[in-house]
Amino acid sequence: MLSATSKLEVTQLENQRTNRSSEPVGVRVVNEVARRTNRDPRNLPVLGECVDPDALDALVSSGPPALSVQFRYAGLRVVVGGDGRIEMAAPPASDGTLSE
Repeated sequence: MLSATSKLEVTQLENQRTNRSSEPVGVRVVNEVARRTNRDPRNLPVLGECVDPDALDALVSSGPPALSVQFRYAGLRVVVGGDGRIEMAAPPASDGTLSE
């Protein structure tokens, strides 16, 4: 799990932690990365090139809430929790600190 001390910015998707949105998790990830990076979602890399979108959907729809998947996408480190939570931050720099 990602801690507040690691300077991660938790997305504004807290309401989806309990109600598990009907929108596919992959779509939510792409839209949130686009929002966070001020890019058009159509100009982002294909999500399926770095993670299986169907597996993400299965995780959120039927996986245990404590389970999470972590991957890099469009320059960000993304964590999708089994409870539907999406967290993202810049990946760690080579010295172990988070890049700004």
